[in-house]
Order: sequence, then structure tokens, then C-alpha cells
Amino acid sequence: MLRPGAPAYANVRVSLGGTHEDNKVVRSFNVNLFAADGPAEGSIVVKAPAGGLAVAEAAAKTGYWTPELRNGADEF
Repeated sequence: MLRPGAPAYANVRVSLGGTHEDNKVVRSFNVNLFAADGPAEGSIVVKAPAGGLAVAEAAAKTGYWTPELRNGADEF
């Protein structure tokens, strides 16, 4: 659970790595925010680094939110 206005961090997977013809380059993307026991609470637009990101839509996913930044990738 996160306090209102407190910083939060989440892993965002945009592809499974490698090059694939189904990947598309995006300049920004939405990250949806969900409540623990309810529907989506909203979304935020995240700008991609210069040049964009190669995204595989079938693999794209946001992990769970945490109150601190952690090293390594969480399983999701």
C-alpha cells in the first residue's frame, strides 16, 4: 500500500528482448494504476528515451508498485 503523494516504483516490461518484426517503436506509453481490490485508478503517460522504445505489445506488462527502488527485476 502506498501513501498518497509518496514516491512509488514499478517494473515495466516492454518486450522479451531481441528483435522481432512485431515490435513497434513508441515515443511514449501509458502505465495503468490499479487499486488492490478494485478497478483501474487511472493511468500515467511515460515518455520513452530519445529514439523511442521497441515494444512487443503481447509481452508488455507492469509489475506491482513498491515504495522503494529495488535492484534487479522482480518476477511478473
